[in-house]
Amino acid sequence: MYKYEIIIHWSEEDQGYIAEVPELPGCMADGETYEEAVKNVQVIISEWIETAEAWVVIYQNLEVNLCMCEANI
Repeated sequence: MYKYEIIIHWSEEDQGYIAEVPELPGCMADGETYEEAVKNVQVIISEWIETAEAWVVIYQNLEVNLCMCEANI
């Protein structure tokens, strides 16, 4: 389980709670209740990290391919 600061506030516009994770850009969720917003953002944190890890693998593979191309030039 991951531990990140979660900022939760009431949104008049959305008529619900918004949960934001400042350390993970764009990582946020909402809920009709405070508890629902916390539960939802915990799922989103896991998905955010999973996606970031996948991009690291893609980037590393891209770097290897670029290095191989440069070596063949």
